[in-house]
Amino acid sequence: GTLSLSDLAAVHVMLGKKIKEKSVAVAKADNADLAEAGDRVVVIGGEHIGETGIVTEARRVRCFVKVDGSDKQLYLYRAHVKTLDISNTKAE
Repeated sequence: GTLSLSDLAAVHVMLGKKIKEKSVAVAKADNADLAEAGDRVVVIGGEHIGETGIVTEARRVRCFVKVDGSDKQLYLYRAHVKTLDISNTKAE
């Protein structure tokens, strides 16, 4: 059979709600991996790849990282830094 315009509209609304639910869930899961203030991190994206440091401030999308052995602060996307495990960090 065929769907009426009101049936199509109802399906459209339902799909929109489902897509929004999924995207919110995915965003929350992605944010679970983001570094927070105080975390030791390595830069994995952008022009400072390989540098390590401590996150001094974490905002919604970006963060500030104080580079090890330097007074330099980097302003980076949080997706461009990866939290280091304790086992990956060297005692200073």
